[in-house]
Amino acid sequence: MWAAFRFPTVYCGIKGILPMQIKALHDQYGPVVRIAPNELAYTTAAAWKDIYGFRPGQLQNPKDQRALPAPHKGQAVSVIRADDADHSRQRRLLSHAFSAKALEEQQPLIMFYVDLLIRRLRENAAQPQNMVAWYNWTTFDVIGDLTFGEPFHCLQDQGWHPWVLTITEGLQAGGFIAALSRYGLEFAMQFLVPKAKLDKFHRMWVYVKEKVGARLARSTERPDFTTYIMRNDKEGRQMSKAEIEANAELLIVAGSETTASLIAGATYYLCVNPDALARVTAEVRGTFDNDQDIQINSVNKLSYRGPLFFLHPFPILPTVGRIASPYSSYSPIRK
Repeated sequence: MWAAFRFPTVYCGIKGILPMQIKALHDQYGPVVRIAPNELAYTTAAAWKDIYGFRPGQLQNPKDQRALPAPHKGQAVSVIRADDADHSRQRRLLSHAFSAKALEEQQPLIMFYVDLLIRRLRENAAQPQNMVAWYNWTTFDVIGDLTFGEPFHCLQDQGWHPWVLTITEGLQAGGFIAALSRYGLEFAMQFLVPKAKLDKFHRMWVYVKEKVGARLARSTERPDFTTYIMRNDKEGRQMSKAEIEANAELLIVAGSETTASLIAGATYYLCVNPDALARVTAEVRGTFDNDQDIQINSVNKLSYRGPLFFLHPFPILPTVGRIASPYSSYSPIRK
C-alpha cells in the first residue's frame, strides 16, 4: 500500500504518526523503505552524504517543496524553501547569529531562563509536574526572546501564552495544506481544511509580522538574532523585511517545540535507564561545584555524550548520554 499509493504517507502525516510508522517499516524491511511511489526513506548514515552532500561538478539535489512546511499566502521565501542562490545569501546572514561568538554573547540570556525553570520546578516540587509543558515554556521563552527581543512569559506566568497554543493548531493546518499540495488541491484548502485550524494558521503569521515589526523598530545591541542580522546588513540589501519575517516564524517553530520534545525524550529515557542516569548524575556533580559553573563551554567538555547532545538552535541542558531516540530511524531525506 505504501509503495503503490501516497495516501498512507499523507494520512499518517496529518495524524502526526508518520515518524513512528516509518520506523516500524524500517524495523520490518531494513534500512531502505519505499514510503510512496516516488519516495524512499533511508536510515543509513551514508544516505545523508549521498543525498545532501556536495559533489564536485554537480548541482545539489533540488528540494521537494511539497515536503516542506506550507507557506502563508504572500509570504516571502525563507531559508528552508529558498533556491540555492537565495539559500546561500540568507544562510550567510543568519549564520552570524549562530557563531561561537554569538552563542557566548547569548549565554546570559539563555541561562536566565534555564535558572528560572529550575527555580519554578523547586517551587512546585511538592507535586508531580508535567515536564513536557515546562520544557516547552522554557524553549518558547528563550526562542521568543532571541527572535523577537521579548519572551512569551510562559515561565513567569507558569502557563501557555495564547500564541504558543495557536502554533499547535496552526501547524496542524499546515499539515493539511501540505497534504492537499500532494494532490494539487491547494486552491480548495478553505473548503477542505477545518476553519478553526486555518484561522490559527493565519493568526500565526499575523503575530510574527507584528512582533518582527516591533523588534525592527527598536534600536538595540542586545544579542538576539535580529541584532546580528541588522549589524551585518546595515543597508538592508541582503535580507528584506519580508524574508526576516519568514525566517522569524521558521526560527520560532524550529527552536521551540522540537527542542522541548527532544529534552522531554531525553528525560524519559534517563528515567527508565537508571544506569545512564547514574552516570550522567555522577559526571555532572563530579565536574561542577555549583549551578553557576554549568555553562555552554563547560558542558561541551563533558565526556559522556551521544546523539542527544544538541545545539538546536541553542544548548540548554548538559549532554545526556548515549540514549536511543524513538525517531532515530526517521528518514534523513524528509528531515
